Amino acid sequence: MKILKVFLCYLKYFILVFIFFINSTFTSSGISNKNLDLSFKKVESNLSANIIHENTSIKIETDSSKNNKERYLYVYKNIKDDWNVFHNFYIEIQNKNKSPQRINLNIQSKDTLDFKLKEGSEIFIENQNIIYSDKIKDGCIDIPGEFEGKIYVNFSSFINDKNNVMLDSDVLSDINGWGITFIPSSEEHNVITIRKVSLLLEEQLESLHNIKIIGDEEVQIPVLGQSISQYKVSGLEQSSKIKYSFVEKQNNVNISQEGKLTLNNEVQPGEIILKVNVDDKFKVGKKIVLTQSWSINQKDKDGVPYTLVSPKQSPTVQNMKTVNAMNNSVNFIRILFISLLAICLGIYLYWKKHLKTE
Repeated sequence: MKILKVFLCYLKYFILVFIFFINSTFTSSGISNKNLDLSFKKVESNLSANIIHENTSIKIETDSSKNNKERYLYVYKNIKDDWNVFHNFYIEIQNKNKSPQRINLNIQSKDTLDFKLKEGSEIFIENQNIIYSDKIKDGCIDIPGEFEGKIYVNFSSFINDKNNVMLDSDVLSDINGWGITFIPSSEEHNVITIRKVSLLLEEQLESLHNIKIIGDEEVQIPVLGQSISQYKVSGLEQSSKIKYSFVEKQNNVNISQEGKLTLNNEVQPGEIILKVNVDDKFKVGKKIVLTQSWSINQKDKDGVPYTLVSPKQSPTVQNMKTVNAMNNSVNFIRILFISLLAICLGIYLYWKKHLKTE
């Protein structure tokens, strides 16, 4: 009888554990990405905006005069929701202008604290099936001109600057709303389309954080000669085969299959995307900013330039061929002058001797 009671006790315990396991399994498997409703309220500043709903996406048109006033459009959604199980924003976006536009995201807590993108935090951008990382600059995400792709933003990139509080699971479990700020380009008419905004689970972006291209994010254009910068890919298996290239063809900028990037002084400042093809299965990228050398126009306390100046920038500085040619010309003139002097002296002496003879 005692053995039977012990058996029944263990059986009940086993059944409870089994039920808990089944419920947990179904609950976790039932969690999926969540698409957000794109019906917004709007706040305009020094521009006029028109929001057009196209099926599940929205097209935002803004018109503004060219002035120095701050211009932006803020669209927001007041909701009560629990986002604790999610870890990322996912945005499908298209910039129909040739000039870049900028966006900012914000999440509002139940205590009406606004959480915005933290300066310098990392985001991921996907364009032409290439995923590359970028940084938050001036509190915004830069959307390149004529860009059509996807943006991934981790919730760890949000901060409340006023109280220096990071966005955490407690805040996400009871949010009060969210919104997007659009900062148009310098063009008077701007169009941007939001096709989808979703909340993603953490494991979907785990590989993005593990595989990275390591190297300089900013490379200076040389005044003379070449600039060299080395890149490598981390987070891959040793057997992985990689191939370096650029998303767009570049003039005067090269990348070797060992990851060595070189550029000369004819390159113009701007941005390039370094692309790495991994085993012909997927592609990762890295945005590199090409800037002018810091030493241009910089002088020490005595007014002496820190850098050499190219012949194109200053006619007083010449290359060695020109210097050698000038030296040869000077020597030729000296020899010619001495020869003429000797001839004149010889003629004079001959004339003087001939005059005495007569």
